[in-house]
Amino acid sequence: MIARDKTSETNAVHVNNGGLHHCPSHYVWNTKGTEKDWDLWFFSKGRGRVFALDRTYECLPGSCFIFRPWENNIFRSDSRLPPSIYWIHYDYLDRDRRIIEPTDKTAPPFYRLIPECGFMVNLLDRLFESWQKEEDTASNGAHFWLGAVLREINRSERLAQAVSRELEQARLFRNLCAEMSEFPNVTYTAQNLASRFHVSPDHFARLFKKRVGMSPREYEIHMRIEAAKKLLATTSKKVSEVAADLGYCDLYFFCKQFRNKTGLTPNKFRKSAGHIF
Repeated sequence: MIARDKTSETNAVHVNNGGLHHCPSHYVWNTKGTEKDWDLWFFSKGRGRVFALDRTYECLPGSCFIFRPWENNIFRSDSRLPPSIYWIHYDYLDRDRRIIEPTDKTAPPFYRLIPECGFMVNLLDRLFESWQKEEDTASNGAHFWLGAVLREINRSERLAQAVSRELEQARLFRNLCAEMSEFPNVTYTAQNLASRFHVSPDHFARLFKKRVGMSPREYEIHMRIEAAKKLLATTSKKVSEVAADLGYCDLYFFCKQFRNKTGLTPNKFRKSAGHIF
């Protein structure tokens, strides 16, 4: 997005106005979609709620919003824990220092919970210290510090996306392992499994081993042997029937694999489990 790319450049943003507002109890604010520039809010303490984009956002220390000037946004402070909010009206600038008109295409992330709350407060304090100095017009210090604030927001955005991808990947692996446990008779190919994660077979194998502790093939065999042990211990099925139920076409191969993994033949395992049919 244009806005996000421009924040990495010196003087790519311009501070129009700002401050630190300590909200009173029952404070209500409504933009009514009449602003002409971006409006950044950062909650340093306290709580409240923002109603925007057809949803409700719970505000707590670290909550950060960049309000779109054309949208209607409503904020209500918590009467018990009224918040303190840093606010900044600003514009993005192009290379010729002309204002980039706010649009959906240039919109930065609307909301992000910043984990490093203290670091953000430090950046914002430096911004307003520069803003209050008379020489700031020449030094552009406030604009520099706003760029640092926006870069920190973008960094948190990338971090949050990485965490989201990690959680989604963990969910997919849990579901896959549950499926392999439920259907041990199914033979899974490396290509088929990798395609579910949109990665190459080699990369999938590395990811799987990192998460599960064994290769996909080893896990498949492990689940088959565990299922075989259960069938041998709890049913009267013949060893050949157990092997067939679990997708083995060769009884000898099943018995050999079972012994390699358990140290016992299927019949000896059944006897050791206390079941002789």
